[in-house]
Amino acid sequence: MSCNTLCNDALRPTTDVQRNLSFWDYTLLWAGMTINIGGFAVGGQLYPRLSPVSIILAVIVAYSIVSALLVLNGDMGLKYGVPFVIYLRACFGIKGAIIPSVIRAIPCFFWFGFQTWIGALAVQKLMVIWFGTAFTVNLYLLIGLFAIL
Repeated sequence: MSCNTLCNDALRPTTDVQRNLSFWDYTLLWAGMTINIGGFAVGGQLYPRLSPVSIILAVIVAYSIVSALLVLNGDMGLKYGVPFVIYLRACFGIKGAIIPSVIRAIPCFFWFGFQTWIGALAVQKLMVIWFGTAFTVNLYLLIGLFAIL
């Protein structure tokens, strides 16, 4: 079967043998995607009157809800090995699948910017702690460097 410009090998369904992630692999994948300083920072900043334990529990509940929605979203891929892009094509058509793909990508850009800002702010604070206030680097420069890295 030959592929045209709308198809490549990455878009082909995978077999059961190719889908060999274990429970531990999924757990590490989930932890890497959800447990991050940005989520805890938002929780800590938005709810200053809550205890640290209640903030952590709220973040865990929120991440569990998001994870459940992602599992429902990826059910077709988990069962049959069909990539999400192909699943979108079945629902919206080849050209129509661009719209939900862009809608799905927009929060990613904002989240990347937020995480980059948090990381750059942390690096700036560490530099002040290590070198004192005399060696203060512009936050915008750190955001750019952090994004490049």
